[in-house]
Amino acid sequence: MIIFQPTRTRRLAVKLRELTLGQSIGLCSLPANRHELTATEMLSFVATAERPSDAHLTDPRLWSVEERALLIAKYLAQVCDDGPDFSIGDGRLSDYLMLDRDLPAQRIELPGLVAGKACAMVPLVGAAAQVLETLCETRGQWFIGAIACQILVAGEEAPDWASMSDADGMAWVAGRMERLRALPESDFSAIYAAYLDGAERLAHFFHVDFDDAGIIMQPVEKEGAAQLGPVRFHAASCVSDLARLLS
Repeated sequence: MIIFQPTRTRRLAVKLRELTLGQSIGLCSLPANRHELTATEMLSFVATAERPSDAHLTDPRLWSVEERALLIAKYLAQVCDDGPDFSIGDGRLSDYLMLDRDLPAQRIELPGLVAGKACAMVPLVGAAAQVLETLCETRGQWFIGAIACQILVAGEEAPDWASMSDADGMAWVAGRMERLRALPESDFSAIYAAYLDGAERLAHFFHVDFDDAGIIMQPVEKEGAAQLGPVRFHAASCVSDLARLLS
């Protein structure tokens, strides 16, 4: 049995446990392109979450995509053959992970007016990311979808993902994406610029980006370091070769 150290951040108080053989085989049965769904299922198996304060969350769907990636990385750090700072792509975990940069706030106000409106921004959470991976097929669509989920008009509240049905969540995101596509280009350009600025202010643990297949993490900029490409923290990577064989 593998023993994991607890993970404690501003919103996480989590103890990980090892996947069972049956759970690993179950993860192998999920569609290979449903990275976020697989992450939710894997974390629901391995994460025992506590709520020592109102800020802490226990539902993997409500954790930010960065928090989810952190826990997947913590799991991989214990099961990979090359140690806690395991290799990933052409680099190592330490080339991507920012342990000293936790989520600064659960909602930030964006400066000035964005396309004529006061706006706020919230993190991209797992439930929203799961919806996006069913709606998006290109990097551009992922950006539009992330903006739809994260940019809110002042006074507007993010949906209650914990109680929202899959159908209602998809309808909410799809409708907002369609309204973004209907905007004049100059208005969308202003929203996009505000989103990039807000994403940097909200960045925690990893620098999130997108490609055609979904969420990726960009390397931390380090002076003199080798040029590295983006990586994806696959929950499916936590499954052993033996479980893959048996599945």
